[in-house]
Amino acid sequence: MIRYYSYYSSGGYKLFYLGSEGEEHPYVYHLALMERYRYLVGRADTPESQRREAQAALDRMSRYPDRIKSLSDVENYGLPLAEMNAMVYRGGYIVAYRQLGSGADVIGLSDLPCNNLDDIGRPIPYLFLILGDSDSDRPRMERIAAAVMNCVDEVRGLISPMLGFDNESGGLRFAIGECNDLMQRLGRIEKLNIGQGKGDGYTFGDNPRVCNVLLAYSGNKKDVVLYEQGLSQADSVVLFKTGSVSSKEYEGREDNDSGSSTGEEIKTGTDGKKDGETPQPNTAWMAAAWLDTQMKRLSPNVRLVVVVALVLFFFVLGIIIGRLTKQ
Repeated sequence: MIRYYSYYSSGGYKLFYLGSEGEEHPYVYHLALMERYRYLVGRADTPESQRREAQAALDRMSRYPDRIKSLSDVENYGLPLAEMNAMVYRGGYIVAYRQLGSGADVIGLSDLPCNNLDDIGRPIPYLFLILGDSDSDRPRMERIAAAVMNCVDEVRGLISPMLGFDNESGGLRFAIGECNDLMQRLGRIEKLNIGQGKGDGYTFGDNPRVCNVLLAYSGNKKDVVLYEQGLSQADSVVLFKTGSVSSKEYEGREDNDSGSSTGEEIKTGTDGKKDGETPQPNTAWMAAAWLDTQMKRLSPNVRLVVVVALVLFFFVLGIIIGRLTKQ
């Protein structure tokens, strides 16, 4: 089963279990203030006006499924944290995919902007984790990881607004229904590679080694990225991102011609083309996914208006093109 976690700043950074693909609610919440309101309602010496306010807040919050859980030393909600401390608490990467010794697979997307701002108005970054907790999840996790690394900006843009503070409920909200839909779409994509530019490209299933693949910032060096994550060069691939549709690629093998120990860079596009050629990213389906996600956020009435407007627009456009063609 695929599960979701986040290292998110809510009264300080905490690890949260957001839920799994088995969740039936479209949104889940972390309502940290509910305990405070329960205390005020139950305390004998609470002023009556304050008690009524606290009870009203509890009644309002009870409409929202309080399903997001904070991890503790006692309960980790299935996250094998001992194997992935560096992935959670240390940086150096944009996206990481690791196959853990426990049999679980994990994809990490770091530095996603949330809707909470710091003291000078900057979005506070958070880490989003996708965990496949059994061997049977591996083929799908490999496809999801390859899709994310091919379209990293688009996927990050879709996931980023799914988690954030919700003014209506007064708590943290995760759009788990949207996330599950996105994971299903990503998991059905076949034959994606991560842009090595060698034959059909690097595919996770063909890798006989332990699979550790990281997409990192172009200002970093490969040995620094690996050191931060506690990985060895023999068991890892590091790609360096230079733009929305291209990357600088290293592969950590002794027969690699890239000179990885000296920091020499090999440039490739996401479709395996070398520099100087126009890269062809796999982003068409992501545009459709983005449109589908945005439509789901609209109310049914607004959605109907948008659809009717689009139909009228293309109808009029067809008439105009037809008249221009006849002239």
